[in-house]
Amino acid sequence: MAESTAVSAFGAQNARRYLLLACGTAVSLSFGLHAVAPALPLVQDVFGLSDFEVGLVTSAYVLPGVVLAVPLGVLADLAGRRRVFVAAGVLYGLAGAVQGWAPSFGWLLTGRLVQGVAFAALMPLTVTVLGDAFSGLAQVRAQAQRQVTMAVAQLAMPLLGAQLAAVGWFLPFWAQAVAVLPGLWALWVLDDRRGGDVKKVGYVSRAATAVRQMGFPSVLFLNFMRFFARFAVLGYLPLHLTRQLDASLIEVGMLIGVATGVAFVSAMAAARVSAIFPPSRVVLGALLALGAGLLGFSASPNLLVAFAVAVAFALGDGLIAVLGSAYAAAGTPDDVRAGVVALDGTARNAGKFVGPLAVGAIATATGIAPALAVIGAIVAATALIIPAGLIHLDHVLRESQVEAPTGRGVAL
Repeated sequence: MAESTAVSAFGAQNARRYLLLACGTAVSLSFGLHAVAPALPLVQDVFGLSDFEVGLVTSAYVLPGVVLAVPLGVLADLAGRRRVFVAAGVLYGLAGAVQGWAPSFGWLLTGRLVQGVAFAALMPLTVTVLGDAFSGLAQVRAQAQRQVTMAVAQLAMPLLGAQLAAVGWFLPFWAQAVAVLPGLWALWVLDDRRGGDVKKVGYVSRAATAVRQMGFPSVLFLNFMRFFARFAVLGYLPLHLTRQLDASLIEVGMLIGVATGVAFVSAMAAARVSAIFPPSRVVLGALLALGAGLLGFSASPNLLVAFAVAVAFALGDGLIAVLGSAYAAAGTPDDVRAGVVALDGTARNAGKFVGPLAVGAIATATGIAPALAVIGAIVAATALIIPAGLIHLDHVLRESQVEAPTGRGVAL
């Protein structure tokens, strides 16, 4: 008890720095998609691109995350968090800025691919370092703060990107250089923790054991399903609302804005709710909310009902956003955390990829409304499976401890 009191100030101070680093990095990464998006019509004009080629600007950025997230996470375990974090932060910022000087579309795509590699390393690490510094409910709170910070940035970045693009198409790309700052700050904040005394010997078997542990496959399934549902909505709900309910683009934007605001509140409440109810039970309700939301969107008779449905969907999405990250980080041993969290990132990216494809394939035969209903039924059905697995990991989110980067637990 005396030792915990003696180290608590040191542990809390360093943990706050880890939290600020994770949040600051997540904000800087939002430049890559959300600030650049308003400039894409100008990029199309400058380089004379087809609609398909414009889509490649985003695809080239996302693709490395599907392919390289796990190898880069393993590298962070074996070489140390700080080395990979700093290198990826600097690479992300420089590769983003260079795109603003691209002499051709080929050079622009090359820059996006390189930047995507850095993104594949950095985004999972923002989850990993919070798992290094926090545990129990303290980690749930930290993941909630990260999620809320990201959501605020994702709202603000399109506005900033539009202002910059109005001056010059290249400015949103140059602005991505800001990611160099948190990358360099990591030199001071992060210790070069490697999780265990023996790193390389037996790493694969330890990582495989972590992935196979009771409950962890359910974590991967949960985070896949969250993005499966979310990107199904993002990809097709605007089309559904404008076609079936005669909604204007402004009304669609308002609905998405309301949902985003509700997701803020839901994410911030995740730790408090998880202190009252078992986290797996919270996930059960959240999955049912996602499924009901998709079913509700498909059957909404008017915009007022659609707004109410969006609130239900956002409540579930915000809770899963926080608890999914917390389960992934807290349920993994220190020495393989970055690699396993990166595997979780791959599951999320797979959900992003499959969700719109599934809706599109079903909609081709039945229309968008029935397709959303089918996806909603699938998501709701997973509420019978996923929470049952997560019960085995509930204990890791029910403690009130913060782990100092020295490896010692500190009470908050």
